Amino acid sequence: MGLLYILGKHLPEKVQREWELRVRAAGSNWDGVDVAGGLVLWAIISLIIAFALAYTDILGVFKALNIENQIVRLFTGTVVYFAVLFFAGYAFVLGILEYKADRRKQLIERYLPDLLILIASNLRSGMPLDQAIWAAARPEFGIVSEAIKQRIKEAFGGKPIEEALNDLAEDFNTSLIFKRTIRMITEAIKTGSELSTVLERTADEIRDIQQYKEEMKTNIMVYKMFIFFATALGMPFLYAVSMKIIEVLYSAFKQVEGITLPEQLLGGGLTFSIPRISEEAFFYFSLLSIFITALFSARIIAAGESSKSAYFRYLIGLWLVAFAVFFISNALLDILFKQLL
Repeated sequence: MGLLYILGKHLPEKVQREWELRVRAAGSNWDGVDVAGGLVLWAIISLIIAFALAYTDILGVFKALNIENQIVRLFTGTVVYFAVLFFAGYAFVLGILEYKADRRKQLIERYLPDLLILIASNLRSGMPLDQAIWAAARPEFGIVSEAIKQRIKEAFGGKPIEEALNDLAEDFNTSLIFKRTIRMITEAIKTGSELSTVLERTADEIRDIQQYKEEMKTNIMVYKMFIFFATALGMPFLYAVSMKIIEVLYSAFKQVEGITLPEQLLGGGLTFSIPRISEEAFFYFSLLSIFITALFSARIIAAGESSKSAYFRYLIGLWLVAFAVFFISNALLDILFKQLL
């Protein structure tokens, strides 16, 4: 037993089972317990790195924010750095698995109506169910055909066809349509229903569902585009402009710091001082705000899709575009305001 397996086995059985299902849905050769153990190991490494970053302040964050209390720096820095590091690793691993599982889900749902029609046709020609499924798994179905044949081989070897089909459903457990189709087939076998007719009707219903989903995606596209552009373009640009305004004001007030207006002007007693919010502090606030806002925006945009990997796709896209717009806007504004600073 390896280190990852030992660490993974210390997690609750429910967590181990969830990761095993994720790995299985992705069609990966990894072991679910090893993946869970790898995340535990990454959590320990992230905690050590987070403490080192908070203790040394090598990134200069606390210096820019004028935080000198060592206890506050250690606690806050360790928590924030750990959250960022661990979430990045967790999202990376989960994103890969969800992406692979989503591709398999799209393939099985795309080919499922044709597959069911072929199975029904083979049944009407007099084939047994296992042979009908094997003959329907044509090479053009790609990995779907490979997964089906792998499970039907077990049925040829003596395993009950119902169990083989249930295992096949677990191989594509992210597809609710496929799982329900397998459940319908197994129920039809138990009740002795006319399976070919059931499969043909199910194929027609799946096509109707797929058409309805496409119409839904078209209807909500405008709202998705609005949220995406507001988060990825509008917000970072406004943050860049605000930061440049703070920089200009900071530079202007620094030249008149300590000057008090005479009593005849504006009631007198007005003293100029440097703003308490520095450019560096607002810079880190902007980065954190963009980071967090993208998390929620991606969730809202992906809410209308059945794909689990859609959230990670939108999230990565929002982060890349938003941070790029923020830094590019800063660079352009530096050129425009160069004469004022």
